[in-house]
Amino acid sequence: MPSFETLKTRQSEERDNYADNLGLRVHRALSWLQRVEQAESIGSPFFLTKDKLSCREASC
Repeated sequence: MPSFETLKTRQSEERDNYADNLGLRVHRALSWLQRVEQAESIGSPFFLTKDKLSCREASC
């Protein structure tokens, strides 16, 4: 899967061609991807969902 940086660069180049609602959805998806990549880089056992913080491990 491409990284956040790769996808953000592509989105920046193409966003003027997106419909308004698609542009917003892509922006939100990239925001979530960035959060996940940041959490993984610090070794967090937790991940973010739309409405709560969840645990990846059964022991949580």
